[in-house]
Amino acid sequence: MRRYTLSILQPDAEATDVETLSLLATLVCYERPTVIVEAGTYRGHGALYMAAALKEQDIPGHVWTADPIDYGFSAFLGTHELREYVTAHQVTFEEMLPLVPTPIDFAFVDASDRRPGFTASSRLVHVAMLLPLMRPGGLIMVHDTGSEPGSWAGLEAIRQMGDINLSGPRGLTLIQVKR
Repeated sequence: MRRYTLSILQPDAEATDVETLSLLATLVCYERPTVIVEAGTYRGHGALYMAAALKEQDIPGHVWTADPIDYGFSAFLGTHELREYVTAHQVTFEEMLPLVPTPIDFAFVDASDRRPGFTASSRLVHVAMLLPLMRPGGLIMVHDTGSEPGSWAGLEAIRQMGDINLSGPRGLTLIQVKR
């Protein structure tokens, strides 16, 4: 299995960990999605890993990512040869969804709980919004679900929806949309 790394990325404590990013890219290669959405762009690491996987595997897919705050990703994206694979919106996830073609094949839910108007429970709201827009059999990957039970509203509900719950580094839940 190829381990994806983009050496130009500058990790920080707030960004998605490299292990999760590598798994994200591997799932994109395996599932070969054409319509991918991401809730929570932050510095764009998730979007770049997914776009790199699309490009490397010659998958005719595209990533739509949303974050109401631009942490420099728009300018950063221009320095890569991945711009044709990513559309970044500086809006909320809810505002972006109507702009995305459906059905959605793959979703990465990683919206921050540190911004005004966002809480960790927003992830449950995002999953609920995604479910009717997803392709049957499509995947939703929710990050940061390794928290202690009860640490944020909706965590247990997401884990119960999950077909696979992984514990580390920060926890992941994979939900396969029922057919």
